[in-house]
Amino acid sequence: MSIHRSRTPRRTLHALAAALLAAALPAPARAAEAADPADVGSISLPETRRDVVRMIDDGAAWSACARRLEADLAAATDRSAAPPCEALLASIRLNLADASTTGVAAPADIDALIANLSEARVNPGLLMAPLQTITFEPQLAWTVLAQRAIPGASASAYDLFRQGRRAIPALIAALDDQRATRTTVSDLRTGDEPLVFRVGDVSLALLQAITLCRFQHPLNGYNLRAADQPLFSQWAADRHAAQSAVVRDWWDATHGMSADDAVRWFLERPDTDRPQQLDTADALIALGQSGVVRPFLETRFQNGRLIDYSISQRLVRAGSRAPLDFVQEIIRNGEPTTEEMVRLIAEFGEIDDFKLLRDAVLDPARFSQPLNNRMVTNQMLSTDRPLAIPVLIAVIERREGPELPASALAASGAAIPSHLLRAGEWIQELSGKDFGFGEDRSPYFLARAFDDILLWWKREGQAAWDYDQNRPQATSGIR
Repeated sequence: MSIHRSRTPRRTLHALAAALLAAALPAPARAAEAADPADVGSISLPETRRDVVRMIDDGAAWSACARRLEADLAAATDRSAAPPCEALLASIRLNLADASTTGVAAPADIDALIANLSEARVNPGLLMAPLQTITFEPQLAWTVLAQRAIPGASASAYDLFRQGRRAIPALIAALDDQRATRTTVSDLRTGDEPLVFRVGDVSLALLQAITLCRFQHPLNGYNLRAADQPLFSQWAADRHAAQSAVVRDWWDATHGMSADDAVRWFLERPDTDRPQQLDTADALIALGQSGVVRPFLETRFQNGRLIDYSISQRLVRAGSRAPLDFVQEIIRNGEPTTEEMVRLIAEFGEIDDFKLLRDAVLDPARFSQPLNNRMVTNQMLSTDRPLAIPVLIAVIERREGPELPASALAASGAAIPSHLLRAGEWIQELSGKDFGFGEDRSPYFLARAFDDILLWWKREGQAAWDYDQNRPQATSGIR
């Protein structure tokens, strides 16, 4: 049975994906000269650092950038901000020492491309989220921007990406390379110092994009708003060495394997943390390589008689019905049904899944563990799929012991449970019909709204949306 993809679960990354596509490639470098150092008494090293970062971004000669830093460091009396400037100066001096090795490189000359990474201009988003995909392509964002890169030293990172696995040994060797690059970012942390990415930062991002392995823990990565040392190149020596060892150990174990088997090895590695596994899985699924990750997910979606939603939804997106079939089994057996199970149906279920859920709401006597209608309603509100309408209709129709139907409750003036109001409002939203749910919540108008919903369902809605009709409208919500 075909499984269609639901809404992308990682909504927080949509803005980044849009930014990656919209971002223009850097304009040709503009010549910039080092500014004369200010008077001794007014030297501000944070301002010096910002100026030098602008010079780097504008394409100023590395020697000019070094002279500005050297002069201001020598003249400044307030030394509290000296360490970041000294670290930047050290990374720039590395470029001066290696100047003879940079220049025009043939696209297949990997060593020359590594040497040219000091001139690399890369969208910072690619370094912060190297496995980010463009969902409507679907391709890695690296792939999209590499196709648009203007040839030259500034495009050396994109040229290395196009080399694929051939570049892995050289990139691993470059993880400790502290040379400054032309890739900077200064507007992601309000009031904070600008950042200059080093060759090692670019190399680590490239290794992840090429291999589709999220070697760097996402929570410890480029969290520019929270981390004191957001860049890999800024980490303390022991932490930096541990991260490099993860990549080297992976390559030592997998260099003779196929690309797919190498990713599987990384996913199954005992020390690979869950966020790294999930990022890797998301990229593989988005790129149509679900077969690589599906065996890993199949062994982990179920935890006793519960489900792991993060794993389950990825397994469904990878083309498997196993989690949904397990939820059906739970409902039919009258076992406790959790919010995660109902959410899985709401987001990814097909007609049979919704139908079973609707039947369990309408006829709880058939099931030894009646569903919690409030919980069912809350999860149906998480989806914009019209398949939720019959379930919400069932919630409104169902009598719970001596409780009156929703319309009778409204007419009596008694307090209406909030989940019934939300069910009515969401039916109105999904159906596109105006049943009168609005600002006026007086008993009279609410009674009319609930009656209008049930009348519409009997006369029109059931024929269009009920699962038993199996009409095209009913299946339009399946993704």
